[in-house]
Amino acid sequence: MSGQRLWIFYLFIAVPAGLLLCFIMPPLQVNDEIQHFFRAYQVSCLVGLGRAQGGVAGGDIPVSLTLLVKGLVGSLAIYKVPAVEPQRLAATLGWLSLKLAPKQTVFADFSATVLYAPISYLPQASGIALARLAGGGALACFYAARLANLAAALAMTAAALRLAPFGRYALLLMALLPTVLYLDASISQDAGMFSAMLLFVALCLRAYRNGAWSARGALLAALAGIILTMSKAAYGPVLLLALAPCFSGRRAGYGTPALIILAGLLSCVAWLAVSHGLMVWHGEGNDSARQMAFVLHHKLYTAWFVTRWLLWGGPFLLQAAIGMFGGWPPEISLPGWEIDFLFLGFLALPFTCDMPRLAPGYRLMMAGLLPVTIYTLIALLYLVYEPVGWPRVDMLQGRHLIPALLLLTLNLAAVPAGVPAWANIVRRVLAANAAAGAACTVITMWLVYRPF
Repeated sequence: MSGQRLWIFYLFIAVPAGLLLCFIMPPLQVNDEIQHFFRAYQVSCLVGLGRAQGGVAGGDIPVSLTLLVKGLVGSLAIYKVPAVEPQRLAATLGWLSLKLAPKQTVFADFSATVLYAPISYLPQASGIALARLAGGGALACFYAARLANLAAALAMTAAALRLAPFGRYALLLMALLPTVLYLDASISQDAGMFSAMLLFVALCLRAYRNGAWSARGALLAALAGIILTMSKAAYGPVLLLALAPCFSGRRAGYGTPALIILAGLLSCVAWLAVSHGLMVWHGEGNDSARQMAFVLHHKLYTAWFVTRWLLWGGPFLLQAAIGMFGGWPPEISLPGWEIDFLFLGFLALPFTCDMPRLAPGYRLMMAGLLPVTIYTLIALLYLVYEPVGWPRVDMLQGRHLIPALLLLTLNLAAVPAGVPAWANIVRRVLAANAAAGAACTVITMWLVYRPF
């Protein structure tokens, strides 16, 4: 298959898989989806900033949304979701009769997502707004949010595959990871974050090939960078990829790359300055200021236990990023043979890439961003979520490492130009592996949840 048509192949696989996953996955079963739903509804009402009340943060939402959560999940406890018994899809759809009643509101706790910027929920909020205009109930709003989020993620990912001048096979493999498809079909803001990163990387590779940023490309890259950093501040270092034209050997200026980088960083900083008062602590001993003081006074100890923890848990997290679901019920392993398929795809990349030899400086920067991004992510999770002095980073999950996995994949793919002719055959095998991963995602979810 021509690399320029990979976006068509992607949509051929991802559209049916995503639509099926939207309804196969029981409502509110994705990581923090209860909180994402509440936050998306809040944004759909044009409320960009939540409020703190009684030691928690959140906002006013219709009572019907809380009734839906209690009926489907059994509890409003956002960090201690009870085990959920399987039920038929028909039973779930029976909740469509629950009226929204938007004027009957109650304050709800969604402390973990109220800190996310409204831009992270624009697709979901748009879907909810359309469902409300159509007179839909609480469950209709939920599914409308899922479908709108899926559509936005698919559109950005397809645009990335179409705009990328090379590296398309690496982007495709990331886009069809089971975890990514799983999140694309949910209300999670991670869907927008992953697709925005794919688009940002594609535009940077395009600017590298052209030796300069076009006005439209720079604008799209700035927007993608804003979505990326405002969704997850830890991925801010990835914005340095915007320096691509400066390494192309065509004497490109630093002005446009600097504007792209600053747009993402300043937007993130501005939002943190506005929303920092909503940061509350649900665990025992969580305090960012005290945690920072602990790290500064125990530098060697902190570096030692983080490094030891990464060496011990890194392989599991890598596997989790590639082939595990991160939702409720807790993470469910995919079949071992599917993991082998996906790993074979990664191993094949150096021999099947469609990338030219990158400039040493740019590839070195890309390689350096890998550990920087991982350690930035770990640092923020440790400062915000872990008790003071805790010797582990328990909040890190495989899905958090998918952007780092993309950097790893691009580094593997950046090999000399002029790959053998037989590489086209292996490229097709790689695409088939990705398609098999998507198919197995749907099959596994059906076997696990048995919705019909």
